[in-house]
Amino acid sequence: MSAPTAMFVDEPWWPVFQDTTLSRLIEQALVTSPTMDIAVARLEQLQAVNRYAASTMFPSVSTSGGVQTGDQQVIERYNDDFREYSVRANTVYEIDFWKKLSSGRRRAAAELVASRYDAATSVLALTSQIARTYYTIVRLRDELKALNNAETSYEIDSTAVSNRFVLKKATSLDIFQTQAVLAQTRALAELLSVSIRTEEHSLSILLGYYPRTTLNSTPDSLPDASDVVGAGLPSELLVRRPDVQAARARLAAADFAWAEAGAERFPSFSLTATGGNDATNQGCIGPGEDDG
Repeated sequence: MSAPTAMFVDEPWWPVFQDTTLSRLIEQALVTSPTMDIAVARLEQLQAVNRYAASTMFPSVSTSGGVQTGDQQVIERYNDDFREYSVRANTVYEIDFWKKLSSGRRRAAAELVASRYDAATSVLALTSQIARTYYTIVRLRDELKALNNAETSYEIDSTAVSNRFVLKKATSLDIFQTQAVLAQTRALAELLSVSIRTEEHSLSILLGYYPRTTLNSTPDSLPDASDVVGAGLPSELLVRRPDVQAARARLAAADFAWAEAGAERFPSFSLTATGGNDATNQGCIGPGEDDG
């Protein structure tokens, strides 16, 4: 698991299944899935917005400078290299008289918290979807295995009925019935094979790859859910849900945004300060003149 995505995992739940293949797939998806890349990029964006909002606590400083030379004709006549240097610094500090800046900072902080919970929600949704798809493949493969065993039995029965028909101990209706059951079993097996390939392609997309077969081995049976999830889960789990926490943080951000918008109706007050320095650099004087 990469460092950016590890911070969004409240508590890994997939090790309780004790399935090394599932754990490997989830760990891989948390690194390669584009869903997590989008969540991390969104979080980094709001972190930058939060840093910008926090900078309103401090005054803004801007500097400017320039160099001005003398008139070109004067320079050519007197061979005078005249330059004037100037440097200026301006400082502006806005007084948070109407709580507009503090509301903006709180809004940005609440949006950042909501984005973190959104990333945790993405992790939870991605990992649960991978587990659901993975165990769907396990179930379909188990069903396909049972159908293949049944197909083998029906083939034996069809051969036996055909031999009995040659010996005039079975009718043509018996042959048609056994062949119909065999054909139906083969058709169901083919449909299951298509479903397995579809689920495998879906799993590869969740992992961030092009559709392909990603599972070489699966467990022989599904895990016993009764040993994993206990009865009577506390209602406090709803509070821990990251989507609920994100909604709460987003509601707080909307409240601060409303206060910030209300303060925009009033004039702003700022303290300004300006300072600078000028320097002159004058070269030699013209011919025929002296210092006196």
